[in-house]
Amino acid sequence: MQTEPIQPPPHVDVVDTELYSHGGPFVQWRWLRADAPVHRREPAELPGFRSLTGYEDVRSGYRDHETFCSAHGPESWPVRLTSHSA
Repeated sequence: MQTEPIQPPPHVDVVDTELYSHGGPFVQWRWLRADAPVHRREPAELPGFRSLTGYEDVRSGYRDHETFCSAHGPESWPVRLTSHSA
């Protein structure tokens, strides 16, 4: 099944409370799952971190706690996961 590419939303900041204050950010999360399965939030008022945005990637992270441990900082996570590697 062919799907149309999802256009990037105008604003994706997973810690921005405004994103969640007017309902769910479904467009943003759909874009993240399709285009940024390992999303990196740049440091700003909070330290930078990575978010797993797809179901299988979250499951992989949950099962592989040594790789996805934040004890060494979230920047130590792999950039690409097996389920999304080409």
